[in-house]
Amino acid sequence: MSQDSSSPKKPHPRTLMVPGLQPNQEEARPSGPVESGKRGASAPTPLSPLSPPSEPEPAGEPPLPLDAADEGDDIYTPAPKQNPVVEALRASGLYQHALGEGRHRVSCPWAAEHPEGPSPQAVYSEPDAANPIGVFRCVHTHVERRDAGTLVEHLRLMPGAARAKPRIRVAPGELHRASKRAEQLLAADGAFFHAGGPITRIVEKAGGAVVSEQVNEHTLSAVLSSKCDWERRRGNEWVRCDPPGEVVRSVMSRQDREHLQMITGLARQPFFAPDRTLVTASGYNAGTGIYGAFESRDYSLDELTRDQAETALQYLKWLIKEFPFESKEDRSAALGAMLTAAIRPSLPQAPAFNITATRPGSGKSYLAKLIALVAGPGEPHSTSYPSTAEEAAKMVLAMLLEKPATILFDDMQTNWKSFGALNRALTSPTTTERLLRSNRTATANTNVLFLGTGNNVRPERDMRRRVVSIRLAPEDETPALRSYRSEKPLDHLRKHRTAVVKAALTIIGAYQAAGEVTEAPALEAFDVWGALCRQPLLWLGERDPATSLVRQLAEESQEDGFGDFLDAWHQCFRSDSVTVRKVVDRAEHDQALGDALAELPVMDGRHVNPGKLGWYLRNNCGRRANRLELEVGDLKERKSWKVVSHRPAH
Repeated sequence: MSQDSSSPKKPHPRTLMVPGLQPNQEEARPSGPVESGKRGASAPTPLSPLSPPSEPEPAGEPPLPLDAADEGDDIYTPAPKQNPVVEALRASGLYQHALGEGRHRVSCPWAAEHPEGPSPQAVYSEPDAANPIGVFRCVHTHVERRDAGTLVEHLRLMPGAARAKPRIRVAPGELHRASKRAEQLLAADGAFFHAGGPITRIVEKAGGAVVSEQVNEHTLSAVLSSKCDWERRRGNEWVRCDPPGEVVRSVMSRQDREHLQMITGLARQPFFAPDRTLVTASGYNAGTGIYGAFESRDYSLDELTRDQAETALQYLKWLIKEFPFESKEDRSAALGAMLTAAIRPSLPQAPAFNITATRPGSGKSYLAKLIALVAGPGEPHSTSYPSTAEEAAKMVLAMLLEKPATILFDDMQTNWKSFGALNRALTSPTTTERLLRSNRTATANTNVLFLGTGNNVRPERDMRRRVVSIRLAPEDETPALRSYRSEKPLDHLRKHRTAVVKAALTIIGAYQAAGEVTEAPALEAFDVWGALCRQPLLWLGERDPATSLVRQLAEESQEDGFGDFLDAWHQCFRSDSVTVRKVVDRAEHDQALGDALAELPVMDGRHVNPGKLGWYLRNNCGRRANRLELEVGDLKERKSWKVVSHRPAH
């Protein structure tokens, strides 16, 4: 915040200052939905820092880089500690001084070719991706070409030395050593990790969005080529070559990662460790496996109080005040979604959020983009809701490996259908699925925010205990023509995203500091989410943000997935009599049957336990659902079961 230089007064450093909103002051609440074209109050300025910026703390042990003291061996030669060209310039008396960022002021070795008068100074720039031996520039026009290549020749250096790279020599029988050194090179970079198998790298996309990108064989080959000189023996000489394919494939597929760290999440702002302490240091955090892609000093927080939390809450409520929520519970659910977005990488599990309304143009997608922007800068990862279990499995793993801040199912044309892969993504810290176009599987962490929008969309079956609904109910005859205040909420958030995130962190941090607990129905699947995103709002007097989830759980208690199980069984076997073993074997290959069984008390981890399934069938024999009935089968030689249809014939 700027202040008049003539005034020595400053706000107390531990008070959240939001102009127009004083601590403990509620914003003016409209008596009904905002009318079309009505303008709200002017936007408050961002929250001021709670304390001066401080130096970030170390983020745990760094990845295992190539040891600076490593002298190499017959396979590996480390990069020179000093650039050989710079050292040769010093030795020849041509070096003057460093200019910074790898650039050096030097005397031109070909000064005799300059016109008469003072000899201008030349510049040598060290190698980069585009200039493998560096750049030499002299402002004079020389008769002959004078560039980095001629400078290296003049200094009597070999081009390989001028590249100043480490070297790996590929020898028969030494694949394991070469691939180990290649993995060390990737680890030393600081942007490469592994995610339950595949190698990933942290990249920044257009618009400032940071994602984790799976590295394919071609990219890895190019990266290793850029980081190291590779050589093969040809006759009695070692000659340069590209990274051998067998080495690249070994690095990509090896199971024993000695140096690449495992990445479990990607945070665009400070996040909570399992012990509920706030991690404010950017970069890789070894204790959690989360990579912090943010500027630490932008998020300095000091001691937190209830007054600060109340002021921060009013700021978030101001941001969404013009959305036509159907009830105060729906507004609280939107606030809960914003808190969830702010710390989603910290949460092992969190519900998805379904933003729905009775008709188009109600602001569903706009609210979704607002919440997604709290999770991270840039656009959310928008995609269509899957239509089959197979599509869901492939889509979920591919997206989770990228670790976007938000996965948005925008403009859904169906309800939240229950698919095994999506179920696991919402109620399990990790999910293991088969890689696309591969026989290998990969495990991905699920700490990504899931949002969905659609008209009259609701969660079905097992999704009812995994999805929080936010209902919008505009009273305007043409809600699509609604207008917001002079500064739209999304525009304000784009300008002041850091302030909004700090408000969310303030609410959560102040609640943690208070150590109070508010009575609320238990949600065992989302206990950590409840402690960090639900309880803080209840503590501040808001309605329960999980109201819709609690109601859906009450509805689900009347059903237990038995009908879905009978449907899947009948699709596979019709009314044939089958044994438990045959059902178990079929479930390994039939996605629908496997997903239905996964929701019953018959599982040991990810596999069906035949004994538990047999017990379940005995206890439910004669039971009906969806006009299907489970009966004892007709096989005489062994115990069998069948599902009989009572549906009318077409």
